[in-house]
Amino acid sequence: MFIKTSGFKKLANEAYKTTGLYISAGEQDYIIHSCYWALKVRIEELSNKEKAVLVELAGDMPETGQHFSVQKDEGKQLLLDAAPWTKHLYHEPQDSLIITPVIIQEQKCSDIKCRILQNKEGQIIPINESFIDMINEREVKERSDILIGPYMVEGSSNMIFFKDRICTFTIAKRDWGNNENLSGIKEMLEGLVLPEEG
Repeated sequence: MFIKTSGFKKLANEAYKTTGLYISAGEQDYIIHSCYWALKVRIEELSNKEKAVLVELAGDMPETGQHFSVQKDEGKQLLLDAAPWTKHLYHEPQDSLIITPVIIQEQKCSDIKCRILQNKEGQIIPINESFIDMINEREVKERSDILIGPYMVEGSSNMIFFKDRICTFTIAKRDWGNNENLSGIKEMLEGLVLPEEG
């Protein structure tokens, strides 16, 4: 799996303590998500380290066809299905993006740095820099696999995706619409063709 174990653990624990951690088991894949990120991974490829993170929070893993959520103050709740928006994890890439070297510090949340992505039309898309740090490209190369992304899919304008042969990861882009300073920066950057990182 191309998400670092340390990053996965941080995401799972944060979801458990706030909005809830959701885990579903299909015929071939686990879907693990919160309200702003989701991970689809082939059942046999989820490592024991990642399973241990989930079992520590949820008590066990779902059986095929089971779906549940777990939250620190609410306990575990069985669900009828996975969240509808997670269907986008199965969609093919539509709009490719580049990761630029530009990082913007959000003034309203001093601990959040945003990495700037850009599509071929020049549109600027900010995402939390911590998600970029979680991607382990070396692990993908060691498996002789190819990491695809970042990209967007049809019907999901707020999510950014990465995937390889065994795993798909999606994250919500940052919303700068209500911040004049950040909106101004976004407008200025959209007039430029930014270089790709590396």
